[in-house]
Amino acid sequence: TWDTHTCLPASPTEALPFPWHSGLRLQALLRSRCPSVLQPPSHPRHPLGDQAGMACWHPGVHFPSSLTICLLSLLAPLFPVLSSFPLSMLVGNSVSLPIPFSLPSAQVQIAIIWRRNATILAIGNLRPNFTVKVDPSFQSQFSVDPVHGNLNISDLRTVDSGIYSVEIFPLGSIAQKGNITMKVYEEVGNVSVVPPSAEVIEGNGLVAFNCTPVHGFVSWTKDGHRLGDNPRYVRSSGYLQIRDPLRTDAGVYSCTISNPFGNATGTANLTVYYGPETPTITASSSEQDSSAGSFVLVNSTVNLTCLAPSNPPAKIYWNVADNMDRDVPSSPVLQLRRVQLNQGGVYSCLAINQKTGLQFRNSRRINVVR
Repeated sequence: TWDTHTCLPASPTEALPFPWHSGLRLQALLRSRCPSVLQPPSHPRHPLGDQAGMACWHPGVHFPSSLTICLLSLLAPLFPVLSSFPLSMLVGNSVSLPIPFSLPSAQVQIAIIWRRNATILAIGNLRPNFTVKVDPSFQSQFSVDPVHGNLNISDLRTVDSGIYSVEIFPLGSIAQKGNITMKVYEEVGNVSVVPPSAEVIEGNGLVAFNCTPVHGFVSWTKDGHRLGDNPRYVRSSGYLQIRDPLRTDAGVYSCTISNPFGNATGTANLTVYYGPETPTITASSSEQDSSAGSFVLVNSTVNLTCLAPSNPPAKIYWNVADNMDRDVPSSPVLQLRRVQLNQGGVYSCLAINQKTGLQFRNSRRINVVR
């Protein structure tokens, strides 16, 4: 039964733990937010899931004040919130989350609500008679300490991470709310990068590395240096993608997974094939006249060097001025000992990269003089 002038329950067991001065405002609030309190449904819904129209009954649980609990759950966000530092825990361990503020004296009647994010875990009276009930879906893992109101959680799992909030409603006093942020980590374990090595041609396609398992914060380095920002790099958790790789991207990539309980590193090697670039030919002579340019003296020893940046190193093939000389080595340096007048002419080198399939040629004229 209800007092139509104050809109408060006539039964003393339904007394609200805080004063209300406007019965009309309370009635409006109840009709809009707790219609099931004023008019209980024939088949009660679960009370802990619907904030907009919360039914304040729990199957098999009889709260001393269904109206009180419903109102408290609606008004809790209006009160100041105290937050604690983030708490780090390891999978499989147990934890007791304390109420992050002082409770009133033991004689005061206190209602309490524990939540994880938006989900109510436990609700009821903490004092003077302990009637806190844990939602049935959490009873195997959660419990509330009947003396201090701590939320006890056993056999922690990663899904237990979140923001835990506790709200208390002392009779005749201001309600309080506090938050505890908890992150549950797995052991870092053995970290590996897949694939452990990769080969790619410069400027073609992409290369991707996947670092597993990711049980914490991920950081990447290349050749021991932090991997900087690059529009060609795409990073997401333990995934690293390099688009249109360049020769400067080649090296050893290390992925380090770390959390408050340890760290581990896996590595992978990236090889980028490139080139050859257009060769350059340099000439040197044991008796070269420095002012003569490409002129060398007869009977001197001449070294021609063909340089073509390439990975892997390019194969070098020479074409010499004396077409009758069949003994031409396939090496970057061509040596002409005791060069003769008939050996003057155009010398060319061909650079071939068998990985990229590219090849380039360049030539240089050598003049032999007396």
